[in-house]
Amino acid sequence: MSITARYEFSLSDLMRLMKKGCEVDLQVHMGKCKDPQDFNAGWEKIVVLSGAAITNYSLSNLGALEPSERAVVNEEVPFSGEDLFEIVPILLQEKPARKSTGKLLALWSATKFHAVPAALLPMVATRCSPSR
Repeated sequence: MSITARYEFSLSDLMRLMKKGCEVDLQVHMGKCKDPQDFNAGWEKIVVLSGAAITNYSLSNLGALEPSERAVVNEEVPFSGEDLFEIVPILLQEKPARKSTGKLLALWSATKFHAVPAALLPMVATRCSPSR
């Protein structure tokens, strides 16, 4: 996975990470009409690269041949990591009107545990299937 970022006049965080050689968990949050600054709810999908380390570092357009030339300088930073996966929100259905007398199983959502009647488990498993 590669990251492209604007190379600003301030010190570069990506260059600092590369020099330190630290592994990080890289997360890319994305979504339509959401606030990307809202870390917990401002996304429709997250791509995660765990145990990520920078494998190279380069700058693009770092020179000008003519005094009139202007160009944006970008940092190009490829990462390699241990595991790459996606996270999507789990949509829960409305609670049934009657109480269940059957066996209950626990289901973990992004915010808390939910008790799910065993009879509804196939429906939950279908909604939470990794193939969807």
